[in-house]
Amino acid sequence: MKNIRLKEIFIILMTVGFMCSLLLTPAAAQEKNKVKGKYYGVFTTMERHDIVGGDEGHKLSIYTHKGVDVINGGTYISEGTSDLINFNGSHAGYQNNIYKDGSYLASWQGKVKMTPAEKGGPPKISFEGTWSIIKGTGKYENAEGKGTYKGMFIAADMIMMETEGEIITKK
Repeated sequence: MKNIRLKEIFIILMTVGFMCSLLLTPAAAQEKNKVKGKYYGVFTTMERHDIVGGDEGHKLSIYTHKGVDVINGGTYISEGTSDLINFNGSHAGYQNNIYKDGSYLASWQGKVKMTPAEKGGPPKISFEGTWSIIKGTGKYENAEGKGTYKGMFIAADMIMMETEGEIITKK
């Protein structure tokens, strides 16, 4: 009778242990990191098209810009489109962030806003939005992540952008 009771307790403990290992394994196999980036980039292509029959100043654009992430020591290539009326509206695209230990492709979307010029200076064009990882290589293979970005034009063909978010890498 004692042996049967011990066997039942042993089976229950083994079952509970197995269930706990199933619940804990995914958490142990992931690494969650807060991330920040600061990017400087230059437009390498820019096509702007007036919308025929649309509002004055309504333009669709397609563009590419490339640059560096000065915080994390990487480079990037971003391709996007915008739908703006007098430099106000929406934009969206994809950005490939490339680092020594891997790369990741993120989609992004957000808003563009132009603030009128102050005392004869140029207008200020700023942008902000959200990003999320689509796929990755190396350290970022099977990674998940999302976050926000904000930036501005620092010259006619140059931008500065800051990002923050969270990336979960799987080990």
